[in-house]
Amino acid sequence: MEGPSSAPLLHGSVVLNNEEENRRAGIDTDLSLYTDRLRIKKKLTASELQKQFSRLLLQRGCVETHVLPQMDEEMVERVRSRNRLQVVVRDIDAHQDHRLVFRYWASTKSYVLRGGWFEHFVEGRGLEVGDEIGMFWDPDDRKFYFTVHRRVARGPNNAAR
Repeated sequence: MEGPSSAPLLHGSVVLNNEEENRRAGIDTDLSLYTDRLRIKKKLTASELQKQFSRLLLQRGCVETHVLPQMDEEMVERVRSRNRLQVVVRDIDAHQDHRLVFRYWASTKSYVLRGGWFEHFVEGRGLEVGDEIGMFWDPDDRKFYFTVHRRVARGPNNAAR
């Protein structure tokens, strides 16, 4: 018994190889590696989980490399000014949108999300110290997408509050 052949296939009067036959059939056999859209990843600290602060600090380098270049000039100006920018943060896992304020804090030389961080994400998602979150800015939807990337082991010594 003969096995599958890699010999060209006869198609009408034209000889096709397997790649050409697959292309005509709409079959894509090219390997494409997964691209991780979570451009901002961070392990949460105790201060980011405290109700009195209610803010998420984002590293300046990550934001200036992966977020601001995808925003229009007016949005970037609002983020960097005292006016701030209201943004939607989509919780991918919970399928919910939340409005937060995105701005630059000169005192910490970082960017920050405020105005609902604690209520919607820390309490709402049960976040704890050491949990790793991931985010990215979608320029088409004009919003951040958020997910809990990894959780630490749970226990009484790791309480958020």
